[in-house]
Amino acid sequence: MRSGVKTKFVTAIVAASLSLTGCATTGTEKLETVEERIGQCIATALAGALVGGIIGNNTGNGDAGSGALAGALFGGAACAAWQAWDSQQDQMRIQQAQIEALRTQQPQRVEYYDEAKKQQKVIQVSNVTQVSDPRANAAPASGAAPDVAAAPEALCYTMTTSLSSTGNQDATLNPTYCDDGAGGFVQVS
Repeated sequence: MRSGVKTKFVTAIVAASLSLTGCATTGTEKLETVEERIGQCIATALAGALVGGIIGNNTGNGDAGSGALAGALFGGAACAAWQAWDSQQDQMRIQQAQIEALRTQQPQRVEYYDEAKKQQKVIQVSNVTQVSDPRANAAPASGAAPDVAAAPEALCYTMTTSLSSTGNQDATLNPTYCDDGAGGFVQVS
């Protein structure tokens, strides 16, 4: 029994390691759309299942099914974690560029090289424009009494933000940020 647990553990570790390597290295220069990211994670889970099945079949009690399941689960989870981390890095850079544009009231351009995808990315923030507070026009919930002592309208800005990368179509955002009352800004839409 102990040998079976040890075999499953080794199978899972090897499959996860190989899957992470595949997730980091098998992408194309254009891997940006949700469909492509999902496809990459499915392929990584299948690769993990194949490796796990082979290891499970050739070790311990020869249970290829358990090894394949463990490999698929670890491969899919590893790829999903990798994709989430990559997306989070882009979002953080975009938000930093937007805040700097608000602070300076000047357009911003940030260029960086994405090591994971081996491609150049460019964030551009432009057209910073003062707008009315979109929260001030929000209607009260059904049946709720209007707030007589509503807070004064905050200073708000909208902007155009684009993210482009080698070989991909630009992604464009038009967020609205408002003064948070403490010297910073909060995104409201």
